[in-house]
Amino acid sequence: MAGPQVTPATNEPLLLAQLAKRVGVLPSDLVVAGDQQAALRRFLVARKYDLDAAEAQLKSTLAWRAQFGVSALLASPPRKRLALVRALLPANPLLGFTHNHVPVSLISLGGANTAVAARELTANDVVVDFVVRAEFYRAVVFPEASARAGVLVDKEVAVLDMGGKSLSLAKVLPLFKAVNAVGSAFFPERTRNILVVNAPLTFSALWALVRCHGPGSFALGHVTHRHSQLQGFVDPRTQRKISVLSGGDKQLQGTPLRNLLGHG
Repeated sequence: MAGPQVTPATNEPLLLAQLAKRVGVLPSDLVVAGDQQAALRRFLVARKYDLDAAEAQLKSTLAWRAQFGVSALLASPPRKRLALVRALLPANPLLGFTHNHVPVSLISLGGANTAVAARELTANDVVVDFVVRAEFYRAVVFPEASARAGVLVDKEVAVLDMGGKSLSLAKVLPLFKAVNAVGSAFFPERTRNILVVNAPLTFSALWALVRCHGPGSFALGHVTHRHSQLQGFVDPRTQRKISVLSGGDKQLQGTPLRNLLGHG
């Protein structure tokens, strides 16, 4: 039987205590700044306060980390493959901090060599890159952000700069889907917001369809195909965190990114 569906305002402390009793003390490499309660809460929130589902996801995460070899990966990362990933899919893992000390990362999709990336990179390559970055945030960036803020910070703002790219990004969509699957399953609730900037008008229009219509189909050939691809890429909860700013938005033209984010 599924666990209880509850609201955090009334039952979160009780559910956290129950989850802690079920799973015991979490290993330090799953916790930011030693805050066990916050780590447990990420899984509760991800599973909409279903206690059984949160416990299952947490135990699955612990098993996956052991099977994937996260500790060994961090001790001896595949530097050549990581360099290739970062050359073909440019990113700045720490662009800066918002005014309230939330760290900001940047992925420059507009600078991505999608054709070569689709040919040369594997799903494992990009997942390894994601895990290394996520662990860097857990061990270094989030503790620093927390020290700056005076409170725990365990989420980031991710900026995706499409730089006028068209939907040729579909070539590397399987790679991003692999990262999204691992992130959702084993690194839940670590993103506060996702800001897509310089989006082509075609992407903005398709994203509007995804947001407004959800599951469904359209009778416009490639539009149906692209819409279904975007649908399956992000779950409804993540969709609510995403803001898409079109490159054609005159109100945003010439606006520095730091002004949009409120860097401090």
